[in-house]
Amino acid sequence: MFKSKKLSVAVLAVFFLSIFAGFGGQPAAAATYPTDIAGNWAGAQIYSLINQGVVTGYVDGTFKPSNSISRAEFIVMINRAFNFNTPASIFYSDVRAGDWFYLDIAKARAAGYIAGYPNGTMGPNNKISRQEAATILAGVLGLNTSTSSGYLSFSDASKIPSWSWASINSLVQAGYISGYPDGTFRPSNSITRAEAAVMINQGMSRVKVTGVKLNKDSLTLGLDKSETLVATVSPSNATNPTITWSSNKPLIASVNNNGKVTGLKEGTVTITAMTSDGSKTATCIVTVKDVVKVKG
Repeated sequence: MFKSKKLSVAVLAVFFLSIFAGFGGQPAAAATYPTDIAGNWAGAQIYSLINQGVVTGYVDGTFKPSNSISRAEFIVMINRAFNFNTPASIFYSDVRAGDWFYLDIAKARAAGYIAGYPNGTMGPNNKISRQEAATILAGVLGLNTSTSSGYLSFSDASKIPSWSWASINSLVQAGYISGYPDGTFRPSNSITRAEAAVMINQGMSRVKVTGVKLNKDSLTLGLDKSETLVATVSPSNATNPTITWSSNKPLIASVNNNGKVTGLKEGTVTITAMTSDGSKTATCIVTVKDVVKVKG
């Protein structure tokens, strides 16, 4: 699916798309609740996604929570759920400009959570598996999937291939997904619309901060001069991107809640930007100098 066999990420997408409505036909208005979700085990999550405009039902007034979804449908749901709106150039042999999913696949490629198969195809109409969806979601949420060590308690854990194991493990450990009541995970099973709804809803409510960067690593200021540092939180759709600013020597240079640094006294200080979620940090070394202009 993706580069390095990360097509698994599509599994999550599949969930979302299912919730979406089923792109094979015209979806019903989001304001109308489907008639077949009341009492469903995933009803609360489906209602939540409908209210947020992420998914809709079918024109016949149903949602079909037990139906499986395609890779293209999953991609549409992921894009809507996480606000991926910028497209990139794509050249897949099975995706054409006139296809209903063309633009969304271009957005997914730009977002970097899917790259297609090694043979140059995307497989937009293929059913997406649970492990593919998990791989996609883990990538979208920016979870650590660099390690393949650890333990999964599913009774069929031995059936989870190495290319999706780390993604599934990271989602389980973070509490985003779980297995079936019988203790299995069923990685190769197609994901249902209801399962996708639950997974996406979980991901939307708990997009964790993975890092923060400043626009400058160092800065020189004159006395009583100011400059504002800009902090960029990753991922861009993090649930809580709040930043706390601090100076280790506030008598030399102060910083306000918006990252505005002001030189007060000659010397060198470290300005730190820290995320409220995860306590990720980035620093800038600020040197304050009393600059005197030569007049003659």
